[in-house]
Amino acid sequence: MRLRTIFFWTHLTIGSVAGLVILMMCVTGILLAFERQINAWDASRYSVASSQNLPRVPLDRLLQSRRPPSSVTIRSDANAPLEFVYGRERTAFINPYSGAVAGQGSKSIRRFFATVEKWHRALGGELRTGFGRKITGAANLLFVFLISSGPYLWWPRKRSWQHFKAILLFRPGLSGRPRDWNWHHVAGIWCAVPLFLISASGVVMSYGTATRPGTISREASASPQSIESLLAKVEAQSPGWRSINFSLPQPDRGSFLLTLDRG
Repeated sequence: MRLRTIFFWTHLTIGSVAGLVILMMCVTGILLAFERQINAWDASRYSVASSQNLPRVPLDRLLQSRRPPSSVTIRSDANAPLEFVYGRERTAFINPYSGAVAGQGSKSIRRFFATVEKWHRALGGELRTGFGRKITGAANLLFVFLISSGPYLWWPRKRSWQHFKAILLFRPGLSGRPRDWNWHHVAGIWCAVPLFLISASGVVMSYGTATRPGTISREASASPQSIESLLAKVEAQSPGWRSINFSLPQPDRGSFLLTLDRG
């Protein structure tokens, strides 16, 4: 069997296997990118009627009167409910004017995104003790060979500008297999260098010993005050906000993080 034939089938097999891992990462990443918008749509199903004569119930009172959620989302829309999230277990939409539960978040949506996040984090290597770190590490290594073997297969047998042009430039007017052949070679050649650097650095990260400098986290102690007053300060400093999300502050910490979205 000729060496070029061996390289071709090895190249094709590795591309198909590594491509499955890359496809899974891309699909799960795209789905997670739209999780916030889908959750906002889920909350919009439980629109509440605002009234100028009926003030909002203080958030501190709402938090004290029920099981503490893991995170809270407040939206600037007067008709939007408060969103109390209890991990992946449950999401409750609260009427900010009466304190009553307006509805529950879709369980199927929560289960779906929990599964997607699990697969994405596992394959992404965030779960360092899981199986995904070994898979993505092997896929990185295979991808380096894929990119390295590409130039050998792309190199034209006849060294003329006409043959080089066929693999360096897109050729309009082609269809079917000739078009696919041209697109594959042109895209592969022009993307080879950045993809090689990305894949090679990924191999080092997957199989190398990563050392990180020590970090010190310092937080200024804040005087005791209600969450309602803190939110009022944030709203005053950030006009035009669309939503504010935060986790409940821990008893031993004097500050906590709020994520503000301006759309």
